[in-house]
Amino acid sequence: MNTKRATTGGLDGVLSDPRVLRANRGEELGIWYSAPGVVQVLTETEHPDEYWADLKAREPALARLAESVEFQVDEDGRTVTTDALDLEGVLRLIQSIPSPRAERIKRWMAESARQRIEEAENPELALVRARKLYEQRGYSRRWIDKRLRGVSARHELTAEWFRRGARESEQYRALTNELIRSAFGMDVEGYRRYKGLSGTSANLRDHMTDLELALVTLAETTAAVLHRGRGSEGFERLLADVRDAGRIVAATAAQIAQGVGAAVTQPVSRVGPRSTEDAHDRAPAQTTKPAQHAA
Repeated sequence: MNTKRATTGGLDGVLSDPRVLRANRGEELGIWYSAPGVVQVLTETEHPDEYWADLKAREPALARLAESVEFQVDEDGRTVTTDALDLEGVLRLIQSIPSPRAERIKRWMAESARQRIEEAENPELALVRARKLYEQRGYSRRWIDKRLRGVSARHELTAEWFRRGARESEQYRALTNELIRSAFGMDVEGYRRYKGLSGTSANLRDHMTDLELALVTLAETTAAVLHRGRGSEGFERLLADVRDAGRIVAATAAQIAQGVGAAVTQPVSRVGPRSTEDAHDRAPAQTTKPAQHAA
């Protein structure tokens, strides 16, 4: 069974179908999808434009989510302009379509909502489910441990930013970019291009090696320590701290690279068990349901 398809109710198959045009509208807006294409994949209608027009007429709230977007349709640069939706809009569109394929995704959405409610009551469940998902995708136990520790470090850092005056999403984005740029010599989007992830919705950290994850965690932990030690308040002082934290990690990375004789960043677009050691360390699939005890 295709694990990714099973864990998203088939949504990934819809979004990757060639009938669904995709446009990367930059870091701020992300990936947008052609609405008629999504309709066609979900319903197999021969008249997706008419179907979409009828939906918009019946549901003005859905229509307001759409924007006119230009899509490139071939390597010669030919483009078409049509209504498009971001991921949130696609999920809203799916709710309005009564087809077997849409119903499978609706069930997955309901299950996901139930899990989020459970995780709000018992946060440990989120870690258990994240670990299980990475195991199903073939990541080694060692990599999963580092990835989940990194999640904790990231939450600690963003909490410090909030307590010290960062409020706008653009500020969080700028602080993250400066931290990554100072540590690795490229901002987040540059790092994504380096990994071959530009134009996709893939999570950058899911494509980092063990060492890259460890260095990112070190950078974020160091930044949080500097914020607290310096009593930093306000965006400019937070920015100075993350720049210093990044430089500390850059120096550490340079020493590691000199010691091992190889760069610490690797242009791989998928991390998984690639060696005998990793294969031996691969986490076994979990077959029992996790106990839902209080955190």
